[in-house]
Amino acid sequence: MSDTARSDVQFYRIMTFINSANFTKYMNNPATITIAAKSNHPLTVNRLGYGTMRLTGPDIYGEPHNRPEALHILKKAIESGINFIDTADYYGEDVTNRLIAEALYPYPKDLVICTKVGGARKPDKSWIPFNKPAELRTSIENNLRTLKIDQVTLVHFRAMGGHNFQQSMEAMFQMQHEGKILHVGVSNVTREELETAMGMGEIATVENMYGHAQRTTHGAGHFVSNGG
Repeated sequence: MSDTARSDVQFYRIMTFINSANFTKYMNNPATITIAAKSNHPLTVNRLGYGTMRLTGPDIYGEPHNRPEALHILKKAIESGINFIDTADYYGEDVTNRLIAEALYPYPKDLVICTKVGGARKPDKSWIPFNKPAELRTSIENNLRTLKIDQVTLVHFRAMGGHNFQQSMEAMFQMQHEGKILHVGVSNVTREELETAMGMGEIATVENMYGHAQRTTHGAGHFVSNGG
């Protein structure tokens, strides 16, 4: 079986289960969620989204081994009912944004593309903070350019240390005021950082690790879980 055919089968199995009554009963949750429900611009999306981080090359760096398959996966995700895609300009780096634009532009009207800023990559594939106000502006401008959009619908500021958190959030809200960002979210934050951000403006979403292997927000520093 070819790689493309295999990806078709995998998506079909996933979406068949998700659309089944058994999945709804198992999850005991609505089929959709609304982001920033109390804002002037609420976003209702299907509960299952797609994260693009693994579409890149090894170690989340460089071009994918099979570029046609990566493009096909993105198209298949949309065909299967996914209308929320997570990306970042430091995935690749700058690989997933270009893949999304190549595969999906012009975008479906109901598609929400969520990106992240606050980090960057070095040639040795290490992750570094990129979260000073001027750096955040550079990242947002880069996202706008590579995704071919005029406004980023949702942006998570990923806390990675290395700079004053409050100053970074001030820069995010300033770009929201300028119209470059519709909704501001945060990622990888402590409770104290979240409270600080919420005291400065409207926070639409929080993206922290939580699952079977990670039941609490990071407790040993922002670099415990790199990337994401």
